[in-house]
Amino acid sequence: TIDQRIQITPLEIKNYYDKNIEEYYSPEKVKYSVIKIYKGNTQIEKTNNYCKATNAFERIEKNEAFSDIAKELSDGKNAKQGGFFSWTQVKDIPTEFKPIIKNLKKGQNSPIITIGDSIIILKLNDRIRANYIPYEEVKDIIQKELRNLKRIELYNRWIARLSEENYIKKY
Repeated sequence: TIDQRIQITPLEIKNYYDKNIEEYYSPEKVKYSVIKIYKGNTQIEKTNNYCKATNAFERIEKNEAFSDIAKELSDGKNAKQGGFFSWTQVKDIPTEFKPIIKNLKKGQNSPIITIGDSIIILKLNDRIRANYIPYEEVKDIIQKELRNLKRIELYNRWIARLSEENYIKKY
């Protein structure tokens, strides 16, 4: 069979990895949580909602669970999930959050910040820095990929050789 004729050397695998390293790039990702409180329209609403945000921040500082406070006080779209956002590439988080998230350490909360019509408190739950997937983790995948490429190459050469010797009609 064709598969028996295919040999992939460790050097071929490593060379493929080195030449195609960008395929194995993993961008920075974060898990974060948000408490979002709308400012309000009237001065009374604005004052009350800022007090609400201050209360939330003080409760967080006293080690009350961020998610419980978010469920109770947040107006954000993920409030019912405790304000939690699962693994998200940094490029996909709201632009106004990026500089804040960038400066937070894992487990750290932002101060109260005002963005547009909202009062925001962010928490960085976790971060995976941008990196390249190590060779050892992808070498088996690369080997299968190279095997498939060689299989196709051998098949095409075989068909070409048969075509020279015979009339072949593909359906």
